[in-house]
Amino acid sequence: MTSLPREHDAISFGEQPLSPLDGRYRVAVAPLSEYLSEAGLNRARVEVEVEWLIALTDRSLFGTAPLEEAQKERLRALYRGFGADEIAWLAEKEAVTRHDVKDDGPEFTQNRINEVFRTDAKAATNLVA
Repeated sequence: MTSLPREHDAISFGEQPLSPLDGRYRVAVAPLSEYLSEAGLNRARVEVEVEWLIALTDRSLFGTAPLEEAQKERLRALYRGFGADEIAWLAEKEAVTRHDVKDDGPEFTQNRINEVFRTDAKAATNLVA
């Protein structure tokens, strides 16, 4: 591998795409970023955790009781409405931990679930073992 001359550093190449996919093909592949980006991955993780929680409560496992449809929809809104605020929260955590946010994902989801049920005491008691 050829090394760069000393006068070239990361700053001078900072605006360069990493690959043709984020360079000349960016327009063609941009719709995939919703699914294949880090934000897309994190949204999918939240979706899996929420749907897993709903599946457990639907089956009354671990001392839970089934949630009402309105409660399920409030939970599903966590991933359906996943956007800039959630991305920023996870980025802030990753800036501190300096590793993949999968370790922060459960904390993120738990915080959001707590917010959902903070005003719904009945649903919260359904989740307690």
